[in-house]
Order: sequence, then structure tokens, then C-alpha cells
Amino acid sequence: MKTALVVLVCFRLSCLFVCSLNFKNNAFLTKWYDNPDVLSDVPTMVKRNGYNIETYQVTTQDGYILTLFYVFGKNKPSKPNPVYLQHGLTVTSGHYVDLGNRSCAFYFVDKGYQVWLGNIRGSVYSRKHRNLTTRDPQFWTYNLDNIVENDLPALISFVYTKSGHKVHYVGDSFGTTIGIMFASSHPKASSMLQSVFLLGPTVYVHNLVPLKYFYKPALAVTDMLIQFGVRGLFYQNFLPALGVYTCGVLPQLCLNFITVASGSNKLFPPEDLPLFFSYWPDGVSILEFKHYLQLGLSNKLQKFDHGRRTNLKKYGARDPPLYNLSAVSVPVCIFYGESDVYYDKEDLERTYDEIGTRQKCKYSVSNGENIPYAHVDFAYSKTVIEDLFDVMLEVFKKFED
Repeated sequence: MKTALVVLVCFRLSCLFVCSLNFKNNAFLTKWYDNPDVLSDVPTMVKRNGYNIETYQVTTQDGYILTLFYVFGKNKPSKPNPVYLQHGLTVTSGHYVDLGNRSCAFYFVDKGYQVWLGNIRGSVYSRKHRNLTTRDPQFWTYNLDNIVENDLPALISFVYTKSGHKVHYVGDSFGTTIGIMFASSHPKASSMLQSVFLLGPTVYVHNLVPLKYFYKPALAVTDMLIQFGVRGLFYQNFLPALGVYTCGVLPQLCLNFITVASGSNKLFPPEDLPLFFSYWPDGVSILEFKHYLQLGLSNKLQKFDHGRRTNLKKYGARDPPLYNLSAVSVPVCIFYGESDVYYDKEDLERTYDEIGTRQKCKYSVSNGENIPYAHVDFAYSKTVIEDLFDVMLEVFKKFED
């Protein structure tokens, strides 16, 4: 109750602050509010851009009700191959449709593909459960393993069944982690997946500087929050609006934030700031963060570490089992940027070398002036079509049956 009161007071104070500002004389903010996709939703943006959309509800084995969007053009897709786009951590599938003709979803629709947008549990489009609400701590008690074992099988199986064809899986950031975990562990992955594309991969993350020095203290913070009963983060619906307003007043502050969180923002158009913050931050379990921190500290791609006693009960061993990348049998292609704060050459080479399939490739992505990609550029670079999507399309064709 006290937490809710504090949040309400902070929100009202923020609103008073925003409302006291002179928006009419703010050139940045006036221009941004001319963009109807700011703080919009996926179905509205798809229709506004002249495309069609169908919405499906997919229920996981453990009761989470996930939203899956199917985006298509005026004509029936000419290619049976479906493309499944998986968003990153603390963002939504809105990032795939919010850039007009630069949007990833629309690009592949125009190329004749079926395009599906997945939404993982906790995100704004997937906050329903058969028995729980977001106010129940148990709703947020999940880690990466739960998503790999429940969400992806349900979503990908639905797309595979509906389309009648193997699926091109495209994951961004967090989407790469769960995607490669799924491809290496699920018994039906090879029968449902055409390929796996990893954009801005976060698989092995042990050597990242300076992040590696924060793993232990951050892990202590997550444990402390858990002790205080905190399970879910960033699922308050006013946060994106607050971010957009803040960037309207202090755009340089927001650009600096993107530089710190993503890497160089030389390819990120400042006018896209309100679009980015329209769909960030989004709901996430604190155990997802904890799982990532464990991966960084252990230097292993492993299941969640519950502690030795619980590990013995759950896994039959004191240490959590590993995800075996050598078991990946579907084609895999990695796209990385050397300005990405989550890029480390040693970690990336290890990921690539351990992936078992013979059909694999990797590309260092940069623009025409050889400016390497940062993390956010895989979605927002002003030249993302020629730098990334055109290359992905050619690789798609090589991997298709």
C-alpha cells in the first residue's frame, strides 16, 4: 500500500512538472507530437501505415496468456516462410512497426513474407494469466528458463502450425539469448525452425567492460529487492509517457542515456527519441535480470541457479545444467556491431564456435561510412534497411528449403 502511494505521489508530481513547462516554445517537442506513432499501440501503427493485422491469444502450459500479432499486406504473402520477430528485454514488439517505411516488420511484409510479432510474458501485450494478475508476486516469479520452456514453444508452435511452414526466428538482444537457448534445448526446435538470426547477441556476456565489474553488486541488489518482495519491474503504464515527456524537455539527456546503455548513437536519429521511449521501459521479472547476472558471473550459458540445495531437488546436481550450443542443428546467423556495449570479441567468437550447426554465418554490421552499429542501431539506425535488412534477406534465401 505504501509503495502504491509513493508511486502515485511521484506520478502526480511528474505530471505537475510536465504541465508547468511551455511545450509550445519547445521545437523538439512540437515536432515529436506531430508523429502519431508516439505512444501508440501496435495494431494502430500497423493499420496507419497501410498494412493489415490479426491478433491471437496463445496460452502457455503454465497459464500465461500471450499476444501474438500477424502483420500482412493487402495481398496474401507470396512466400510461405514465416518470419517471427522477438523483442528484447524491457521493450515491446512496437519497435518493429514504429518507424514507418524503416520498420523491420513492414520491410519483410513487402518482401512477401508472413511476419509475426511475439510478446513475452510481462510485456504490455502479455500480462494476463489464467489464475494470476500482475499484482500477484507469483505472476512475476519467472526467469529465462521459464520463457524458453513455455513462451517460445507456445508462440513458435502456433506460427508453425498456422503457416504450415518452418519459421525464421529473428531475435534482438534478449531475443537472441532465449532464441539460442530454445534452439539448443527444445526437442522440436529443428522441426519448427527454418533458421535463427541473432541481432546484437547477448549470449556469453562475461567479458563486457565495464559491466563485468557491476555483476556482483547488481546481483546483491536483486537479492535485496527480492527479500523486500519486489518481483516485477517497469510494468506501470505511465512510465513510457513520462519518458517521452522528459525527452521532450531534455533531449540531450536521453541521447546520453542511449549512448551509455547502447553504445555510440551516431546512427540513431534524435527525432526517433520519442518513439524509442514510447515502448521502453516495459514489464520484466527481476529474476530475468538475476539470471543474466548469473550468466555474466559464471561465464556459462546455464539454467537459473536457485542455490545448491534447490538445484539438487530441481536438477539433481548442485550446479545448474548448461545449454549445449553444440546441439543447435538449424542454420544460425549472427549480426553484431563493434560499437555495441554488449559486444566483446572473445564472447562473440565463443558463441559462434560453440554453435553446432554447419550452416552458420556472422556479419559485423556498419553503415556505408563504416560506422559500426551500437545496440540500439539494430532497430533504429537511419540506414538500417541497407545495412541490415537487405543482408538478412539474402541470408534468408540461402537458408530456405
